[in-house]
Amino acid sequence: IWDLDGTLWRGTLDEADADDDLADGSLAPLIRLLAQRGIVSSVCSFNDEERACAALQRLGVWELIVFPAISFDSAFSKPAAICATLSAAGLSPANALFCDDEPRHRAAAAAALPGLLTCAPSLLPPESALRRCGSADPGCSRLQKYRLLEARRRAEAAAVSQAGAGDAAA
Repeated sequence: IWDLDGTLWRGTLDEADADDDLADGSLAPLIRLLAQRGIVSSVCSFNDEERACAALQRLGVWELIVFPAISFDSAFSKPAAICATLSAAGLSPANALFCDDEPRHRAAAAAALPGLLTCAPSLLPPESALRRCGSADPGCSRLQKYRLLEARRRAEAAAVSQAGAGDAAA
């Protein structure tokens, strides 16, 4: 699970003048590599959702992200968002890594989700080591399974929302 500003790309979206600013030093190639190794990525970020999604699309990794949690809402909690992401994906904290440049966000997530691995982007293993992680999945079939699960979870949430709206109208 990736933070965006200062992690997936250098600086913040507000500081980026052009796509080149985002791409310079971006971890987007790493997300592509991990997807081809059967390792699925999500994002959890305090950010403007529309602008962040557009930036991820420009970097060519939006289609490799599942269960994104992006919000500027003052009530947004990274630990709660990570917990919801893991629950929706059917994963335990011990099966996830949260990468964020801010130590306080890593500490809060680790405290709220025992077993969750956390790291700063500067501590990620080199790409050569990551090429040995997971197992070869050049067609990203595992990612596609999580995409289907994500679509199912959205449909379930919509059905619950509609049922609640129907109950309120009655």
